[in-house]
Amino acid sequence: MADKGMKTDRNQHFLKVSRADVDQLVTEIMQFKEFLPKVLNSDLVGLYKKLDHCEQELEVLEAENRKLRVELDQMKMHHDSEIEAMKKQNNSLLEDGERYKEEKYVLKCQLSEASQQMNDQSDYCSCMGAAVCTLLWRVSRQQESVTSLLGG
Repeated sequence: MADKGMKTDRNQHFLKVSRADVDQLVTEIMQFKEFLPKVLNSDLVGLYKKLDHCEQELEVLEAENRKLRVELDQMKMHHDSEIEAMKKQNNSLLEDGERYKEEKYVLKCQLSEASQQMNDQSDYCSCMGAAVCTLLWRVSRQQESVTSLLGG
């Protein structure tokens, strides 16, 4: 039964076409077969040329990129070594600064101590001078002591 149903479906799909229309379709198909490869080939050739050009340009750009990366790495290494040298110099200068601060502190302490000693000596000399002057004044009140002091 299924076969019978299929045969009836096939019969329904047939259509009558005039001989001139069939000839025209055959001519158009032949023209498509003839011209389509030419059109597609010219387009494909153009696309292949573009692809080759793009691949060459990509290779050039990749080579330039590698070159720039090498230069960048060299610059990084150079700058890293400069930075290390500057860090060492900075640390050395900081250590020198600390040493100078300590020396300055020691010198300030010594200066303060020397100043205090000078003030103490000045006070002592002032007191001693005052005592000598007082003694001299008291002694000078007696005539004999002045004569004996001046006479030797």
